[in-house]
Amino acid sequence: MTRQPMQVQVDGTPLSADRWSGSGPPVVLLHAGICDRRSWYATADRLAGLGTVVAYDRRGFGDSPASRAPYRDVDDLIAVLDRVADEPVWLVGSSMGGQVALDAALAHPDRVAGLVLLAPAVSGAPDPGRIDADTQRLSDELDAAVASGDLEDPGLVADLVRQAVNDRAAAC
Repeated sequence: MTRQPMQVQVDGTPLSADRWSGSGPPVVLLHAGICDRRSWYATADRLAGLGTVVAYDRRGFGDSPASRAPYRDVDDLIAVLDRVADEPVWLVGSSMGGQVALDAALAHPDRVAGLVLLAPAVSGAPDPGRIDADTQRLSDELDAAVASGDLEDPGLVADLVRQAVNDRAAAC
């Protein structure tokens, strides 16, 4: 798949994006709050053949300018979906991108085929000082995986996305 730069205009604000064309279910990659769409390039390359893959910069990140007017990240995501997909999409979100994916799935369930979330932020999440035992265990396991380097391989994320999409397709 070859990366194709594109822009999506949302209320006069250009959102910079990249698209890897393919056939199959569309996948939209949503970056964390400390990076931009380029963080997904290796993963998108590994998703070749799965379907059309899109990664875009949210407002104020990468090549997308900050907004001077109020906006919602979910509304921007829906504008991107309107431009790139005629069917429900798989949303893959890391950290803050995971929060956008979750919020979009709740607000627009008809637009979302599935979610792959990597340490997502959560709207309305409880105070981190009051974490239950199961969440603490998961957090400890994630910290151990990061420390061992298990999460550094972009192929791991691509494999998770491919597995989720294929499992869902087999179930339908």
